[in-house]
Amino acid sequence: MRAALLAAGIATLVLGGCKAEKKEAPAAIASTPSFAPTHPGATEGDGRVSGAVYISSPPPARHAVKMNAQPYCLALHPNGRESEEIVARTHGELKDAIVFVSSGLPDLAYPAPAEPIVLTQTGCWYEPHVLSVSVGQPLRVVNADATMHNIHGRPSMNQPFNFSQPGKGMSRDVVFLQPELPVPLKCDVHGWMNAWVGVFSHPFHAVTGADGAFNLAGLPEGTLEITCWHPKMGSLHEKITVQKGRALHLDFRYPVARLS
Repeated sequence: MRAALLAAGIATLVLGGCKAEKKEAPAAIASTPSFAPTHPGATEGDGRVSGAVYISSPPPARHAVKMNAQPYCLALHPNGRESEEIVARTHGELKDAIVFVSSGLPDLAYPAPAEPIVLTQTGCWYEPHVLSVSVGQPLRVVNADATMHNIHGRPSMNQPFNFSQPGKGMSRDVVFLQPELPVPLKCDVHGWMNAWVGVFSHPFHAVTGADGAFNLAGLPEGTLEITCWHPKMGSLHEKITVQKGRALHLDFRYPVARLS
């Protein structure tokens, strides 16, 4: 299987933890590892919370990212491309915020999804700008450009990684073994390219799209803390009480849009 993946330009990195309090990693982890619940018979809940993330003040102007130093990229974006530090609609709907359960979950180990989350290098840009994955779930990095890119991950809880993808169509999987937020990514070839990854020990996380909306389903009953995190806006926290079969609505609102 590994030979077939390499022949297709696909490789897998498995990243372990660097905690002072170390936990044993599973004995064998492939590109799609599986984790069983620590309590047999535990089932997913049917609670749900949905809502949106906003900024209260007018969104700041998005500056143009110039690519003059790279002929290939310049040809694609002769006038530059709008930055993605803060992307919000007229009414404040905020894109690229990660909303997740930060405390209150039962002590379970949730199965790692086999379906990879894909980060594409296209047009000399990372798409999407913010991603969230579960521990053990593959993050698939794909080069869709006919130029070389470099992927430099700088986690603190997981092992750092740094690899290049010189050809179009190349793909490589990265698997994180520890929850961590955030994991910054950058391209050492094109300095303006950056992305952020949140890694979670459970499936209750989502990234807001252009409409600022999120939805967390399958929540267990009980009091949970829900956190909203954005690379530039920071974190907001709210407590909710999940009841069986009940859907809740929760909005997050940042008071001031800021670029620092």
